[in-house]
Amino acid sequence: MAFIFREKGVQWERLAFIFDDKWIIRGSIKTKRDIETSKMILSELPIETEALVLDEAEILIKLPKTIKAIIRRRVHSAEPGDIIYRPQIPAISIFADYMDIYEPVENIGTIDRRDIDKLIEFARNVKNVVFVEIIGADELEKRLRKKKVEEGGESTP
Repeated sequence: MAFIFREKGVQWERLAFIFDDKWIIRGSIKTKRDIETSKMILSELPIETEALVLDEAEILIKLPKTIKAIIRRRVHSAEPGDIIYRPQIPAISIFADYMDIYEPVENIGTIDRRDIDKLIEFARNVKNVVFVEIIGADELEKRLRKKKVEEGGESTP
């Protein structure tokens, strides 16, 4: 079952960012017809890469070089929880604080509001490069169920 929901003509698909196998931060990216970047990211899942926390406000996640798209709607600022595509690197940034952005970028998604506090805590406490895996929500739920079974929490059907 795919985790997809629609809102005002925009379709969203849920995913998860797993940092160093410890921090799980859930989010959603827009999959509207004209947002090529999101579709490219989803088609590459799972993505295993590196992330860097900048100024306790931004988590910069390097994307594979194959994910390169033209931005359609440039934004000039970010709010906590925004997922921003940076075509010049290529990378995505997840923001844990308000920030002005001066280069051409596009807002492609948002972090689940229930995980905003976890995002802020992560950005404040991580001081070096970390491993990150980006996976779909279905895969995350499957892994969490398997872990629960392995820990003796329930039996498999």
